[in-house]
This record gives sequence, C-alpha cells and structure tokens, in this order.
Amino acid sequence: MKQSHSPHTETYQALSPKLLESAPDAVVVADRDGRIALVNAQAERLFGYRREELLGQFVEVLLPDRLHTAHVGQRADYHAAPAVRPMGSARLPVARRKDGSEFPIECSLSPLETADGVLVVSVIRDITERAQREAHHVEELAAMAQLSSRLLETLDLAEIARHTLEAALASLKADAGGLLLPDTAGRRLEALASIGWNAPAGVPGAGQASAARSFEVGEETAAGYAFAQRTPVQTADMASETRFRVPVELLELGLRSALSVPMLAGERVLGALQVNRAAPGPFDDHDVRLLGLIANQAGTALQRAMFFEELRLYKDVFESTVDAVMITDLQSRILDVNPAFERLTGFRRAEALGQKPGLIKSPHSTPAFYRQMWEQILTQGYWAGEIANRRKNGTTWDSFLTVSTVKDERGRPAAYVGVNRDITELKNLQREREALLESEQQQARQLATSYDHTLDALAAALDARDKETEGHSRRVVAYTLALARRMNISEEDLATIRRGALLHDIGKIGVPDAILLKPGPLTDAERAIMRCHPEWGERILQGIPFLDGAREIVCAHQERWDGAGYPRGLAGEAIPPGARIFPVADTFDAITSDRPYRAGRPYAVARAEIEAGWGTQFDPRAVEAFLQVPEEEWARLRAESLTAPDSAKR
Repeated sequence: MKQSHSPHTETYQALSPKLLESAPDAVVVADRDGRIALVNAQAERLFGYRREELLGQFVEVLLPDRLHTAHVGQRADYHAAPAVRPMGSARLPVARRKDGSEFPIECSLSPLETADGVLVVSVIRDITERAQREAHHVEELAAMAQLSSRLLETLDLAEIARHTLEAALASLKADAGGLLLPDTAGRRLEALASIGWNAPAGVPGAGQASAARSFEVGEETAAGYAFAQRTPVQTADMASETRFRVPVELLELGLRSALSVPMLAGERVLGALQVNRAAPGPFDDHDVRLLGLIANQAGTALQRAMFFEELRLYKDVFESTVDAVMITDLQSRILDVNPAFERLTGFRRAEALGQKPGLIKSPHSTPAFYRQMWEQILTQGYWAGEIANRRKNGTTWDSFLTVSTVKDERGRPAAYVGVNRDITELKNLQREREALLESEQQQARQLATSYDHTLDALAAALDARDKETEGHSRRVVAYTLALARRMNISEEDLATIRRGALLHDIGKIGVPDAILLKPGPLTDAERAIMRCHPEWGERILQGIPFLDGAREIVCAHQERWDGAGYPRGLAGEAIPPGARIFPVADTFDAITSDRPYRAGRPYAVARAEIEAGWGTQFDPRAVEAFLQVPEEEWARLRAESLTAPDSAKR
C-alpha cells in the first residue's frame, strides 16, 4: 500500500500492515465523512474492487443503492456515540460487489482515534455459506413439520409410507427408496411401498410408490442389518460392496449408493427406511441424522396406525354402538370417533380428528375435576363416572363416561378409549324426582310444623287445667332437649324426644279433676288412678304413626333405671332412650318450680337430688349430661320457655 493513495498516513502507521493484511475478514477503514481511508487485500477479493478504486470513495459504494440513505443516517448516529460493536451487531444485512451482486454479511465496528480524527474500522465477513446452511435448515424444519402434519392426518399405512418416502427423497436429494416392514415370521423385510425401485409385473414402476423388494433380516443385507442392529448403515457404492448382498435389480436401475436406518417407535423397531442415489459416494453425517429423524417420525405414525388397525377388529361394535366412542393417542389427540359420537355431539368425524377431548368439554366441569380424573387414569389406567359434555351448538348433555388405557404387547400405554353413554333423559328424570321429593319433603315439614303447633296447643291446654304446673310442659321440653343435645342425639331423634316430652302427661286427661286438682295428699286408691296416666297416654296416641316414637316416651316416662318405676317396671337399657333422659329434666323442673305448698328450690338442691339418683332413679349418662350444663344455662332455658312456645325453638 502506498501512502500517496490516502491522506491518512498516521492511520496506516497506527494499523499494523502485517496484521491488516493477514486478517481473515475484509477490513475497511472510513473517516468521519464516510470516505474509505484503508482497505486490506481481503476487502479487494470480497468486493471485486482494486484498492485504488475504493480509497476516497464513500463506504456506501459497498452497499446496494436502496440502503444508501439509511446508512448515511446510521453513520451519523455512530459518530455521535462511537463504541465497539461486535460481529453481527451492525445493521448491515447485505453488501454489494463491484459486479452488482449482493451477498449477506456480518460486520463489527470499532472507533479508532488518530491525529486526523476518529476513524471507523469495519470488519466485514461474508456469511453466504452460513446463510445458505441456515436457509437449508429452515427448509428441512419446514419439511419435517409438513411431514408430521401429514402423518397425523392419516391412519392408512400406505399413505404413511408414501408421505415418508417423498419427504426422505426430497430432503436427502435421493433418487429412490423404500419403507420396509418385517413379515409375520420376522425373517424378511418387505417393502410396504417404494419410489424408484423396480416393481413386479402389473405394479407401477420406477418413479411411483409401489410394492417392491424384500430383504433378509440380519447381516446379509444392509437394510436387514440396520433393522436387526438398530443402527444406520450406508453403502458408498453398491457395485463394489462386499459386506452386504446388494439386490441386482437396484444396480440395473442405475442406483449406486444406499443409506438404511432403523424405524423406531420409542424402544420398538418397526422396520427400516432406505434411500438410494444414482451417483456413488457416501452420505454425510447430516444425511444420516436427518433420515433417522424422518424414519422415527414414520415409526411413531406406523405404530399408531398399526394399533388402530388392531382396533378395527372391533369395527362393527365401534360403528354400531349407541354410545359415543372416542379414541385418542397418548398426547390426547383424537384418532377416531364413531357415528354415535357425531350424532350426540354434532361434530363431524373430520372436525374431531386431531383435536383434544376438550372439544366437548363443558364449562360445568372444573379444572380440578379433570385433574383428578387424569390422575386416576394415569395411575390406575381407568376412570368411570358421570360428566357433563358440550355439543357443537353449545348445549350440554349428561353422560356416564368410562376411560380405559389400551396397552401394547409390552404392557405399555398406547392409547385411550373413552365411551360416553348418554344419560341426559335419566338425569332429567332424576332431577324431576328430586324436585318432587323436595316438594314432598317440604310439604311433610309443613305438615310436621302444623302437627307440632297442634301439640303445643294441646300441651298448653293440659297445663292450663292444672294451675299448679302451668308452663311445666314447655320448661321440661327445653330441659330435655338440652340434655339430649349434650348426649349427641341426632336431630331426627330430637324431634321425637321433643314431642314425647311435650305430651308426657297427656294421659292425665283421664284423671278426674277431683284427684288431679286435689290440694291434699292422695289416697292409695287415688294414687293408683294417677299412676295409670302413662298407659292412658299411650292408648290416646296409639294409631297415630306420626307420634309412634313419642308414644314410647309417654308410656315409659315414669320408669326408673333400677326397675322400681311404673307402669311396666322396665330397667336400664330396656327403657326407651328418650324416657331415660326425660326424668332428669322432669325432676329438675319439679324441684326448682313453685308449688302452692312450697316455693321453688335452688339449683344446688336440684343438683344434689339428681346426683343422689345416679344409677338408681336415673340413667348415669343422663346425669352426666345434666352436670355438664352450667347453672346459667338452665336459668336461660327457663326464662326462654316463659316467653315463647316450644314450637318456635325447634
């Protein structure tokens, strides 16, 4: 380089000429105005200009015309804030040679301070080959995606083979090939389909997909070896191949090189895929890897199709059943549906294939429900239960769904089969029955309330007859229920106990006023009549089913735990539960209530009396329940019974 070619003498001195000329990439140095000050030999070769032609020119001469204006602005921005920009960061997608051809580049920028000012050192790299490789890779990915899509759309073995071969020949730029599956004995590989191989008489020949050759499994043939050993095998020139037996027919077709790879579906080897080229020569590592990917895609599709073919054995049942049947793969993509599915859901088979079962998912079923369902399917292999589904028109229908996991010959999950039985009418009938039952129960509750109000009135009338014990029935009901709740009696039994406590003295209707209201002591004869009131009460309530449970309490409320009571002398557990609780409440009210001949006694007196009757007069458990209730609670219950009827506190 001669200094006379550029005014930037110091620049040349700042940049080592040896370093500049030995750089593997093109180096272009420009001043603030964008004029080229220095270039190296690589820049001359890359752009096709002689050094003298570039020096003093604006750097835009190296760019397509359409980028000039934008680049001028970029230069100004860079000089406003000069900094090192590594390779690939500069915004220059393409450059232009002297002959006008464009090519992709990467560029790095570095500021260089000199006495002449800040210069910009651009290192420019031609990435044509890399861009071509990337473009080729993108094309391969697109081809693989297209193949995957096509394989998902079919369950036909011949279509799978054809799509696979077309993709393999196009991707590897091969001239022929075949997709091979083992025969039933597992001794030979038979071509499911081929392209470019010669075919038997009556079958389309070279250049068309057709049935073709067979290969021995094992070490005799390259395809058989690839299948048996699960490894790729290539033959650079079949004409001189010595390791494997080469079909003469392939040589006669002018095919010279071969690449065979196993077709895998998981760990299972389904067959082999072989491609041939007319030209001799090895396949590179990229070809081997790519054909392996294509073969494995085909293997997965073939396994899915073979499995479905086995399911076709049940086609008659599948097609004729009234239940909606859906078959999915392990990724929950729908493989097939039956006519009943179409009728029940409104989705045509073509609309359902490849979709997820969520196609008929109803918003009434929560994500938590589906998570629990799939947890059971994945762990137990089966699920059954009621579920709401959605039709295509948005309406819902009820079904009983069973999901089963179908396994392959090795016991591994291969697919799922869901059977939906339409139970919409049954569920509607069930809902109607539930509504009717609820209505009947509501009426029963209303009737029970009416009965209880009637009983309240009857008890109030009985209390009014005997002024000495007026209000006794309401109080003893409140006390009895408090004890029963302490003993964890069920709500249903509480209602019975309440009625029994309320009506316990109904038999006194048969006791003459002269005896019932007698102010003095009763004679033995009068006492005998009074002791008849439990049995009279039982007879009064007899024949009323609503009061069967209460009748037992009425009859037995004067019995004692030790058997010394009346009228039957029952003891212990033989006494009905309600009749064992009631005496404690009755005694407590009798002691703490006023009588004409005495004032009501304090709580402590009643407590002592009840404790004294533990295990003799009273059931020990009823006494324990009494002792657990605080004195203030008894006072509250007594006060409430004076202000409201029992029916208001049920």
